[in-house]
Amino acid sequence: MNVEKEARERALEHVAKLVQRPDQLDRIGEMKKKSERKKAAVEAMLRTGVQSQLEGIRTAIAQLRSAADDVVAVETETTRIRDSLKPFPALQQKMAALREWSERHDQYAAAIENLRLIVEMHDLIAESRAALTDGKLLLVHKNIMDLERARDELMYEVHKLGGPTTERDKKTLTMLFKDVDDLVKSLWKQITVFLKRCLVMLQDNERREGQTTLVSVFRIIEREERIDTYYVERRIPMNNFMPPGRPRRWREQAMLIIEEAVWNRVHMSQIEDDRTMNKAWLARYLEGTRIHVVQDLVMAKKTSNECFPPEYLMYDRFVGMYHSSVQRKLRGIIESDKGLDKPEIVQLLKWIKEYTDENLLGDPKLNLCPQEIVAEDPLLPPDVMVQMQERFLEMTREDLRIWLDRALLQEKDDWYKDVEPELDGDRNFYSPLPSILFGMLEDTIALAKEFSMDVIPHVIDTAMQLFLPFIAKYRDAVTAYKTMHFEDRNRFEKFTKTMIAVTNNMISCAELTEKYMLQIRLSMEEENTGGHGGLRRHDVIEHITKVVDAWNNGSKAAIEVLLNEVIMDLEPVLAQLFSKKWLDRTADPMPEIVKTLKDDYYHDHCRLKSASLLYISQRLQVRVVGEFLRAIESRRLPIFSSIAERQMAAQLLNDNAKGIKFVFENYVPKEEVAQFTPLESILVKIAALLELSDKSIIELATANFARCFPNCPVEVLAALLNTREDIARTEAREKAEACLAHTANHPRDAAFEDLFKNSRADSSSSSSWMAAGGTRVADVQAATSKFANMLKRGVGDG
Repeated sequence: MNVEKEARERALEHVAKLVQRPDQLDRIGEMKKKSERKKAAVEAMLRTGVQSQLEGIRTAIAQLRSAADDVVAVETETTRIRDSLKPFPALQQKMAALREWSERHDQYAAAIENLRLIVEMHDLIAESRAALTDGKLLLVHKNIMDLERARDELMYEVHKLGGPTTERDKKTLTMLFKDVDDLVKSLWKQITVFLKRCLVMLQDNERREGQTTLVSVFRIIEREERIDTYYVERRIPMNNFMPPGRPRRWREQAMLIIEEAVWNRVHMSQIEDDRTMNKAWLARYLEGTRIHVVQDLVMAKKTSNECFPPEYLMYDRFVGMYHSSVQRKLRGIIESDKGLDKPEIVQLLKWIKEYTDENLLGDPKLNLCPQEIVAEDPLLPPDVMVQMQERFLEMTREDLRIWLDRALLQEKDDWYKDVEPELDGDRNFYSPLPSILFGMLEDTIALAKEFSMDVIPHVIDTAMQLFLPFIAKYRDAVTAYKTMHFEDRNRFEKFTKTMIAVTNNMISCAELTEKYMLQIRLSMEEENTGGHGGLRRHDVIEHITKVVDAWNNGSKAAIEVLLNEVIMDLEPVLAQLFSKKWLDRTADPMPEIVKTLKDDYYHDHCRLKSASLLYISQRLQVRVVGEFLRAIESRRLPIFSSIAERQMAAQLLNDNAKGIKFVFENYVPKEEVAQFTPLESILVKIAALLELSDKSIIELATANFARCFPNCPVEVLAALLNTREDIARTEAREKAEACLAHTANHPRDAAFEDLFKNSRADSSSSSSWMAAGGTRVADVQAATSKFANMLKRGVGDG
């Protein structure tokens, strides 16, 4: 009732939803028909479902009835069969005697059948031995098969009896057929000889006797293989019976013999046993191996299908045998007590790289995929390749070390022989050192390319690591040479030219070294290990950078030696500048300075590379012009007593400025003029400040000087003003401070900054005038105390 009531309520609710609006009352008939159709469809579905379930139940009841009938029939038939089998155990006992006579009959029949062979055995063996001598292998093997079949059948009958005399009877049969075993051994020995010579026999393309013999050999081997298979598969059914000597496994042994023949073929390609007799022994062996491998595999491809059973896939076997033999031989060469030198390692690895080329396994006649062969089984395993690379690098390291020592000895020998250096295409002095060093490195890299592209970064890195101590030794040798020269300056007449060549050499070496940095950046990825060994691009570039810096520092140190040599000659003359003797013209140092620079040194210095000549010109100018500033600051010349003296000093300063300009206009190479900063203009400004007679405008003139040279030290400007007789020291100081204070933010010229820094009166040693700097003006501007410290360690003060 609850269900019916709930259904009625839902129906009322549904009807209420359908007739909510007045216009829907007109559609009541249509809605009623639609509901009736839906009801009829649901009832039809229910009837179909019920009918389907009833049909399934009827089918299941019918199958159950049929199964019950079948069970009864099976039970009845089983009972009948059990009853029919009850007489059989008794029948077995009754037939025992008949079974025994049947077995005995089989034994007699086998004995009678094989009796003829036993009687004629000695004749057959003699006939077989004669046939073996004549090379009739198939006839020999047929006789052996007949005799062995007779023996094996008799032995099997004895084996089946299983009595106490079974083993004794077997031994008797074995002794009876002993000559057969000897004949088998003789046949196998002859087959072994043919198998060892199979590579030669395959090449008999004219008479084809060798190929025919090989066909006979493998027919015999296949017969033996089938007999082995027969007895192995029937061992359990035949009550674990196995004839003596079985299984022989001649096919397996034949493959081992052929493999050994292939190994001998590869091994005998080495003509020279004594490597000292011929330096090209490895090249000769590798070429012989290449020829033999290609020829033999081409021959094997042509004849394998004719001379060997198809299922052997003999051509593929030959490829694998030759590949394994080459592997074995190469490893033997590598692991031999004598070892390989560096060119031999390269030869070997180059041959390995060419192993898959068209001249070897890639020969179109062979129709192979050599890359797949090598990928699956490489000639040398990765660990051996790593060892070879390490050995190559170690030999390279040792060769480079020896070569560098020899190059340094040759260089020093030329120095002490006092031989004038040669001129290059730019008319600059040089020695063979750069070409020796980098020619050797290029040769080594070319050799490494034959080895592997991955090893080139290792070679470069090894060279860079050796170059660093070499550069230190080279600088030590230069220092010793310089020291000996300055102990007796008449000892080495070509000292200046030699030092110029040394400077040029180091600059050339730096430029050549930088090329390898570019090569490393292009050839190595950021995280590339460069092959084995964990080498990183960053580390290699860092080593190259250190070497470039060492060459550059060495060239700067060599330039400082040249500067010190000039300054040693100029020092006495420079000390007279802006002195009492200079003013009263009892001493005229400028012509001597011009002569020393122009006549004594320029003809040598012009053989420097242009950048170095620019640098040395700038430093010499700093030294000469700076001497005037030093003299002013140190008050080398007392205060002028009159305006006439000041005007005379101003005239001398102008003349000296012209002389300095004349010298350095010719000194600086034309291509570097734009980089050169003339410093003599400060002398002209000083002269203008001195010859000024109207004191009322002295402050204006001083301010103008300060604007031109805002980096001028207060002490220098104050000392300059104080040389005038009309300005006291305190006033000079005040004017200098006031004028320079207004120029604190003015742009400063780096060249004059360097001039003022190196010309202070408290700069006591001459080496302080040659502070750190580069080979160009930009380097001069970036001078630091680091290079000064380097000079103290490497060159000294001269």
